[in-house]
Amino acid sequence: LVRQVLPPPPGARPPLPTVAVEIAFFLDPQQAASYAALLQGQGIPVRLVGRLDDAGRSWTYIRSPAFTDSVVALAYAAHLERTLGIIATLVTEPAQPREGS
Repeated sequence: LVRQVLPPPPGARPPLPTVAVEIAFFLDPQQAASYAALLQGQGIPVRLVGRLDDAGRSWTYIRSPAFTDSVVALAYAAHLERTLGIIATLVTEPAQPREGS
């Protein structure tokens, strides 16, 4: 089976890379959900992301909404550290299609 890869149509824009602020991660999804609820109660928007590691363990990551600008994401991470003492890291995520493409 041969798969032909076609170029994007004229005027199409490539997907945007995204960056998120990773706040915490847990092996226990209930602990992750509890901490996420605590953060949300403090007005911090978060989402839970599940991933398997190489050993097959399921981790639940607590992350900010995605940013398309890493400078803005870094500023948000600094804000979390300054205001709440949360030391977070930036992580790249799969590219998302651009609106209007």
